[in-house]
Amino acid sequence: MIRILYVDDEDLLLDLAKIFLEKSGEFSVDISTTAVGLADSSRISSYEAIISDYQMPDMNGIEFLKEIRKRYPDLPFILFTGRGREEVVIEAINNGADFYLQKGGDPKAQFAELNHKVLQAVKRRRTERELYNSENNAREILETLRKTQSVAHVGNWVLDLKTNRYTASDEALQLIGLSPGISPTFEDIANIIHPEDRPRIRDLFVHSLTTGESYSTEMRIILPTTGEMRYLATFGEIKQDKNGKPVQVFGVNQDITELKNTSCALAEHETQFRQIIDNLPISISIVTLDGKILYANPEAVKLFEFDTIEQLYNTKAPDVWADIHSRNNWVSELKKSGIVTNFEMDLITPSGKKFWAIGFGIIIMFQGQECVLSALHDITDRKLAEEELKKGEEKFRFITDNTLDVIWTLNFSGQFTYVSPSVYHLRGYTPQEVMDSPLTQAISPGSLQKSLDAFNRATILIKQGKTPDPVIIEIEQPCKDGSSVWTEVVARPFYDKWGDAVGFIGVSRDTTKRKIVEEKLKENEIKFITIFNQTPDPILILDQNEKILEVNQGFHDIFGHNDEEVLGKTIEEMRILSKDQNGFHDLLNNTWDDIHRQEMMFVNQSKIPFIAEVAISHFRIRDDPYSLIQIHDINEIRKSHDAAQKANNKLNILSSITRHDILNRVMIASLYSEELKEAVHDPTLAKYVETISQASRDIEHLIKFTKEYEDLGTSAPGWQRVETLILEPTIQDLAHGIQIQSELGELEIYADMMLEKVLYNLTDNSIRHGHTLSWIRYSYRKERDGCILIYEDDGGGVLIEEKEKIFERGFGKNTGMGLFLIREILSITGISIQETGTYGDGVRFEMKVPAGKWRILPYESG
Repeated sequence: MIRILYVDDEDLLLDLAKIFLEKSGEFSVDISTTAVGLADSSRISSYEAIISDYQMPDMNGIEFLKEIRKRYPDLPFILFTGRGREEVVIEAINNGADFYLQKGGDPKAQFAELNHKVLQAVKRRRTERELYNSENNAREILETLRKTQSVAHVGNWVLDLKTNRYTASDEALQLIGLSPGISPTFEDIANIIHPEDRPRIRDLFVHSLTTGESYSTEMRIILPTTGEMRYLATFGEIKQDKNGKPVQVFGVNQDITELKNTSCALAEHETQFRQIIDNLPISISIVTLDGKILYANPEAVKLFEFDTIEQLYNTKAPDVWADIHSRNNWVSELKKSGIVTNFEMDLITPSGKKFWAIGFGIIIMFQGQECVLSALHDITDRKLAEEELKKGEEKFRFITDNTLDVIWTLNFSGQFTYVSPSVYHLRGYTPQEVMDSPLTQAISPGSLQKSLDAFNRATILIKQGKTPDPVIIEIEQPCKDGSSVWTEVVARPFYDKWGDAVGFIGVSRDTTKRKIVEEKLKENEIKFITIFNQTPDPILILDQNEKILEVNQGFHDIFGHNDEEVLGKTIEEMRILSKDQNGFHDLLNNTWDDIHRQEMMFVNQSKIPFIAEVAISHFRIRDDPYSLIQIHDINEIRKSHDAAQKANNKLNILSSITRHDILNRVMIASLYSEELKEAVHDPTLAKYVETISQASRDIEHLIKFTKEYEDLGTSAPGWQRVETLILEPTIQDLAHGIQIQSELGELEIYADMMLEKVLYNLTDNSIRHGHTLSWIRYSYRKERDGCILIYEDDGGGVLIEEKEKIFERGFGKNTGMGLFLIREILSITGISIQETGTYGDGVRFEMKVPAGKWRILPYESG
């Protein structure tokens, strides 16, 4: 094996050359990135050839050649460089380079040529050494050289330019189809060259003679004896006399026909390979490291959804990556390892459609530069399936980990194999603690036998090859803190991937609250039945057809009918209403969304009419509508009310007379006070007179207030549409010039008939005290336990410390009775009032109307 030293400052080229040269098995190649110090190294003597680049930073190839020639005059030295200047070639040859080979072109053919040059140089050196060391064996050496040339298909020749004599070795003659020993003329040689190549070779030869430069080229020849066409590689070097005139040409010819045939075969194979690549069902591309696409097969065009291959070539590779950081990782891995497999890529088409591919990539040399040869396979369908599977798994895991129900699996030995984390919230045990314990410890003693029997029955059916119905049982389970919970257990057979039953999978749901609710409902049912039967007022339950479904004992006691006479009939059919009482059917239909109360006249079992307050409400059971009617006898209440009304009327007459007499006397006192003011000049007496006048005025206000207050509660409360009261002339005239806004719509409230006085006093209060007043607004809002009627203005507001004082009797700048009277009127029907505004913005009175005391006709009620 021939040991070679290759020196080049490009690492990648060193590695590539080592691979190619060692591939034949003839060479062992050592590499170095610098020539500095190598000539002095003792290991140089172990190499049989040196290959060197020309342009290197610390010592160029010519300088390295000179150092080598000082110590090793005959060590083969081949200059392999990208520099093609003539002076470099001449200097290399002049300083003893064996061969000069320029980089570029087809890598395979180039390295084959380099292989051959090295082999040729080494063999020539060996031959020359043998000739030098064995002058006595010159014939043998010449024969060896001849054989060497024959084996290598290489022949040397000399052309004497003075005599035009062509002297050649036997192999050189045989290469051009001539017999050994003859001496052809230069013209004979020129005629053997292929006619199409003669002009080029002639020009090259003339150029070399003119410039003194050596030449190296290829040409075709036609063998004169057979007419066969062969390919020769020819190298010529010009020898000049001391005047610089060319006198001889030394040349070497090599038959490269087989190499040419191999190159053609390689080209054919390349065509076949391209056809295979173009028809592969996966995307193949060659891309430079900076992203320029140099080659792509039709599948790549299809994968990225381009219309033509040109569109793809005009696209930079980074533009088809959805995530540029992922591409940077791809390139980094390739630079680091040279090859990357199973790399998942997130890609994008020109239309913005994203897809996934799995890629294989390798760094190669293509068109003289490092590129990435990559193969991509579309895995979008698989990726989407994986995403869906992942979502499904995450959803299942989320459900099992976060559901309040406990999900578990149990083998046939009664051992839990999985328990969801929610068991901790249910029973206080961790999943592992439950799995480490047998089934019997997870069930309270009172439910154990029932559970075991249910699972044993299901297990027997499974072992018989049958599919049992789901096990559904309600059991009591112990908790870690000593308490217990009730759970509803639903379990089914659990199968492995081969379809064999391996146990049970189940869900345990906490039913403790439901059980408590059921017991509470049962208790409430008993209470309801007791109340229903023991209430003295008649109570009826009607269906949607107004048929009586149930009556209580109070109904029997007052109306005297038994169940057989009542059930299934309407109230009209029972003839319990007074003859002049009509419209009960309309009353039922108009009060569906309200608890409605109305006074009606009934006839008891003794045929005696009585007046009653009827309360009608509606409810649903399993979406079926029902009506509940309670009849409350108010005969005695009405009599008491009438008597009180008569007494109140008498008192009103008395108070009116008394009030009239007092006001007359107050007026007399006021007049005399005014007269005294004019007659009295003593300041002290004048002050006393003014005090008497003020007292008279206060008495007058108080007496007038008693007139308003005596009417409070004298008439029964009623339903009143608030917006209608606001539009009354008394309030509108009072608020002349002030904008009154209303958002009340059809709101009605159940209040004392002096509600209008409430609204009037609020308006009067705003006008008296609102220095910047420009608007008054009425609105309302619904709350769970009632409705809030809101009165607000922009007149300044109330100080925080006075928000409650303003409702006290006597507080204020006027009579001090306005807001006091308002609170009293509203309280009759349970309505409260408070001031909640912000001082400086205006007042805001909120009147809370209890549930059942407000409604919005005809649909809503409180």
